Amino acid sequence: MKFETKIIGNQYLLLDVEGEIKEGDWCCADNHAGKGFIQSLNKTPFKTKLWSKILAATPRIGELPLLPPLPSEDDEVERMAEKCREEINRIAHCCTNEENNVFDTGYILGYKAAKADKMYSLEDMKKAIEKAQTTAYVKTQLYSDHSTVKHNFTADEIIQSLSKPKVHEFVPEMETINQDYRFDVGQITRPKILNGVMQGQWT
Repeated sequence: MKFETKIIGNQYLLLDVEGEIKEGDWCCADNHAGKGFIQSLNKTPFKTKLWSKILAATPRIGELPLLPPLPSEDDEVERMAEKCREEINRIAHCCTNEENNVFDTGYILGYKAAKADKMYSLEDMKKAIEKAQTTAYVKTQLYSDHSTVKHNFTADEIIQSLSKPKVHEFVPEMETINQDYRFDVGQITRPKILNGVMQGQWT
């Protein structure tokens, strides 16, 4: 198994990019314009390398397991502050609990203030220009050699792509089970699912 986390629209997906795809599996792929789409396959695809098997999703897709709730922005910033503080303490071997609390508070307030002043980065602008420049030839009539140039992305789609949140990676918790409980044989390792929810941790 090789896991990968992907966002398509408002869906967070946990994929097994090396998983065997069978009839009826939920899968995702990218079209010619690089836009992802989700589909339940009514037959095994001929070109399986173009598709990735979906193991879990949030919001739920069909009967697939749910992914746990995403960490909030406050949780993420607190983890960043804690990681930075621990690195400083590792080097300087300092700081009382009160000083640590002051550091965390200052880090969080500074992060939020800096983020509020900048909506898009220079890298975001470069990506927007590249998307705006991508075009495709589209036939004007079904049985005609005439074609016209069409942009692959609308202005709203470009803005939406820049507004996407940071892609969190989900690391599933694995469990080993016996396929035949009468004998200690046929062991397999798979992601753990509890009450319809994939177990694991967001990073």
